Amino acid sequence: MVVLEQLNNFNGMVAFGAALCSVSINRLKSSKSRLDKEKQVVYEHFRKICMDDNRQTAIRAKMRSVNPPCVPFPGTYLTKMFFVEEQNKTFVKDREKEAHSEGEKDSPDITKSKRLISFVRCRKVAEIIKELYLYQSQQYMLRAEPSILVGFIFFIFF
Repeated sequence: MVVLEQLNNFNGMVAFGAALCSVSINRLKSSKSRLDKEKQVVYEHFRKICMDDNRQTAIRAKMRSVNPPCVPFPGTYLTKMFFVEEQNKTFVKDREKEAHSEGEKDSPDITKSKRLISFVRCRKVAEIIKELYLYQSQQYMLRAEPSILVGFIFFIFF
């Protein structure tokens, strides 16, 4: 859990938190009580960030405070995009068409006017994608562990 937080891997943190909140793990209350104090404090800190509220305010605040590189939790961005899609229509009403339809009802060429795209909605979606891209604009500077790499190559060829 601490390593995921150090690497700013919020997707891994939420996945790990979901596993710890599963029913089978949650029933292990006697095992949790036997953990030493350090691990209980780390678990409580982790629970506050990932699992306390349904709106994910703590994890969003934590994501805003870190420097890239980062693996953001995509659920927050999907939720934002869902609400933008629901609250804003794809097309806006044509004001000229409405004005003419009130005054003249039998004009056929006015009713065939073009539909106008809502650029407000497009801008909001673009801002969400830009924020997501910002977190992934830099690469992690990690080295491959040679012992794991050798074992992996051995596993592939044999």
